[in-house]
Formats: sequence, C-alpha cells, structure tokens
Amino acid sequence: MSIADQAIAVADAKHQGLARGWNTWDTRSVLRHVLLPEGLCLSLGFAALDKLVWLNDAQFGRQQLGRTAGTKLTSTDKTLPIANSVEVLPGIRAYDGSFTELEVNLRGARFRVQTAADEGSHAWVALITPLQDEPWPRILTVHAGMVWNRPGHAGRDDAHRLTAHLPGRALEIHADGTPVDEPNLPAPSPYLALRLDRPVAVSAGARVDVAQAGRIIAAARAKVEQLHAGYGALADGHEAMQSSLAWNIIYEPKHRRVLCTVARDWNCLRGGYAVFCWDTFFTSWMIAQDHPTLGWACMLEAFREMVDESFVSNVVQGTGRRALDRSQPPVASMCVLGMQQSRPDRAALAAAWGPLLAWNRWWDRARRNPRDRSRWDRIRSPRGSATRRSSCSQTPRRAPRWRRSITLRCMTRHPSIRRPTSCRSRTWG
Repeated sequence: MSIADQAIAVADAKHQGLARGWNTWDTRSVLRHVLLPEGLCLSLGFAALDKLVWLNDAQFGRQQLGRTAGTKLTSTDKTLPIANSVEVLPGIRAYDGSFTELEVNLRGARFRVQTAADEGSHAWVALITPLQDEPWPRILTVHAGMVWNRPGHAGRDDAHRLTAHLPGRALEIHADGTPVDEPNLPAPSPYLALRLDRPVAVSAGARVDVAQAGRIIAAARAKVEQLHAGYGALADGHEAMQSSLAWNIIYEPKHRRVLCTVARDWNCLRGGYAVFCWDTFFTSWMIAQDHPTLGWACMLEAFREMVDESFVSNVVQGTGRRALDRSQPPVASMCVLGMQQSRPDRAALAAAWGPLLAWNRWWDRARRNPRDRSRWDRIRSPRGSATRRSSCSQTPRRAPRWRRSITLRCMTRHPSIRRPTSCRSRTWG
C-alpha cells in the first residue's frame, strides 16, 4: 500500500459515517437538499410572475438580470437598487445539515428558507416565509428526483404530496400550503406548486403543518446558536467562519467523499469539484474545532491525488485537470500539528505522516535555486538546475521591500508566533 493509499483508506472510513442524511450535498444549488446514501433530491424553486423571474438552481451572490419591454412595463419597483437582480444570501447553519437558513431576493420579492433534518429518522422539514406582504402572485415549487444515477424515481400523487420510490422503501414528501395549477413553470421533474402569500411548510416523512414546522425549525436553530455562544466574545466571528465553511461542504460522488471546497459555484465550472492545496489544510483545521471527524476527513483528501506520491498539487479538478509542476507554500504540517494538539486523531495523524514527509522532501529536492535556497516559483529540470518558471507561481520572485517589511512585522508581532532573533532587525527577503 502506497503512502497516499493509507491516507485515502482512513479518509474513506470517515466518509462512510459522514455521507449520510439530509444536507445541501449537491454543489449545483444551495436550494437542493439530498438524502444520502440514497441520492433522493428535493429542490426548492421560486417564481415571481409579476417580475418575470424563475429561480431553480441557486448560488450565493447577486446576479444582474437583463430587461425586456415586458419588465419595463409591468415592474412597479424598477427604481429600487435591487429591482433588476436576483440575490441569495447565506445564513447560519450546521455542518451536518441539521439546520440551514438563507434568504432569496427576486427583484425585491424576499423569502427566508429554513430547513431542519434528523439523520436518525431521515425526517426533513422546510419552512419558507415571505418577508413582505404584496398582492402579486409568487409561487414555490418543490421538485423531487434522483441524483448521480442513484436508483429510484419520484412521482406526484396529488397537489400536496409526492412519493419517492427508493430501493427497499418509499418516502412521502408533503406540502402545507395553497396549491397552484401552473403548468408553465420551468420544472423538469415531478413537482408541487404552492402560493407564497403566507408561510409554506414542506416535509419528507411525516406530514408537518406550518405551526409544527416553526417549532422544529426554532429548536434546530437554537442548537446552532448555542454552538456559537460557546465562543463568548468571539461568537460573531465564529458564526461567520463556521457558516461559510458549512455552506461549502459538498458530496463528491466520483470518489464518494465529503469535501469542503473553496466555493460551490467554482466547483460547477471545474467538473463538479476543485480541491486547492493550502485552502484544504486551513479549512480542515478550522472545521476540526467543532467537527473533528469532518475536519480530519477533509484534510486527508488533499493526499488522494498527490503527484507521483511526491507533492500535493496546487489544484485538482473534477475535469481531471491538475497542476503537475507546482504546489503551494508548505503550511500543511503546521495545520496538521494544530489539529492534533486541539482535536487529536492518532490514526489520521499516522496516515498523514507519510505524505507530509514525502512532500517536505520534494520541496528540498525540487525547489532549490543556484544559491541553494528554497523558492516557490520554479522547479528543477532533470539535470538539477532551476530552468522553468511555473505558469501560475504562488509567490512572486521578490516582493517589494515595503510589503516584505509589513509581512514580517505582522508575523513577528502576532501573539502566537515567537519572534526569531535573526528577524528582529531585518526585513524578509
């Protein structure tokens, strides 16, 4: 077994326990909730008919929309700054999908989407709440289907119920709201359509009304708030960082693994996933503080596609593309040490040791310049001289003196970094 295979084996064992239950596993939409391991997908969609806006697949951020004569004539809020855009804003959530919250803004039509899930019972509840009172027709759609070619199918029973037929069992999806008969909605799979003039509840498993959904959502949200409150004065910072990391947790079906990626929309442009070198180690270290198993599993994934079992590539993508000539500054050992000191995992540490050692030796062997100093922007030729510069070097050849001085001061004044004697009167360079 190679050094990378050892790390992969430990990671795969962790993924078997992590890749279960409801979560926003599919990177293609934050409104898409998937049940693992079955692969049942429930997608929420929005239609603001007066504004000519339909939203099915959503990513965070603001998207400007084009105008037509129809929108200029019918839109009464076109003078608002947000009136010609669709915006999706992230809220707080849990790593395991037991609670999520986000806000959707469709040219001024705003909605809050909250979900709660229980892994043990496979129960899932969503509460969709309009955030303004307007007379215009707004519609919620609930789509059901299977992802990643998992076996099964879903069908529509009536205006309030879908049924998903999974291997060995059936799962009902219920909606509590006023149904709408609108066949022109852009829905490619069986769906429910409900009027959004008041809160709407959607549930998988047992039928849940709006009042029950509100209580379930409130209890799930309270658990997440309690986690943040445990950080005292740093609660706001922890909430921001943890929520950002949790929203970038996805399931990658090719290798059947859980990943924390840089951005969900970046994954869509790179064949389903993109694993960046030092980003992986930084995010894993942060995740491990609240979810050690997830943090260690994400860290070990950096070694799955090592180049020649020598170094971790700068980037690996779902398209099969990866950088064969460059890595990133070697912070991995520092991050792994921090994880072991705060959230120890002896098996994961042992699995990471071999790849880390090989990577360290690669830096010494492949990144030496004629002065026998390490550098990050060149690789050695077979004869041993640094002859080629990477097309995407991660560090400039020599930073301006003002930047080097500021960097050194920041490094040496940080309370967690002991200032080296040799750096007290020198700039870095």
